[in-house]
Amino acid sequence: MRSMEIRCVNPHCREILLVPEHLVGSVVKCAKCSQQFVVPFSAQKVWRLRIQPPPRRNAG
Repeated sequence: MRSMEIRCVNPHCREILLVPEHLVGSVVKCAKCSQQFVVPFSAQKVWRLRIQPPPRRNAG
């Protein structure tokens, strides 16, 4: 199971948390300050998505 590092959204805490990737989109709670927040997609995961350009339209 892969994990990713995310930072707590609480500006007074900013603890780095190690969260399993399968929790993306789920609400988690910081172990240090108890702030609840949604786990965002990681930048690495976004870069791995295959993005295809839109189909070309013929002029006319």
